Amino acid sequence: MMKGFVVFIDRFKNQCYISKSKELYIKISFFREFIKYCDELDIAIIGIDFFHKKGKSVIPINPINSLDCSMLVKKSSSWREIVLNCNEEAVRVLGYEESNDNS
Repeated sequence: MMKGFVVFIDRFKNQCYISKSKELYIKISFFREFIKYCDELDIAIIGIDFFHKKGKSVIPINPINSLDCSMLVKKSSSWREIVLNCNEEAVRVLGYEESNDNS
């Protein structure tokens, strides 16, 4: 699994930051391409937390905001449906956040 993660991340190394604990932070302006690639690989985005990165610091946005798609997972009947529903919701929420981003 780690090899697949490295290949996946290598594709986006200029658009993201990976913490020492392997958390992935992507630039908000890049989310559409990222989610499209997740769709192609059948990867569901189940949760998102929103942060600003300033230098080496990662700071939660204020007010704190996040996306939790666990209810969509419970309501879906197949993995593909989970991927489509969760990623569609991620696009919607990230689009809203992008339009309100003032960083």
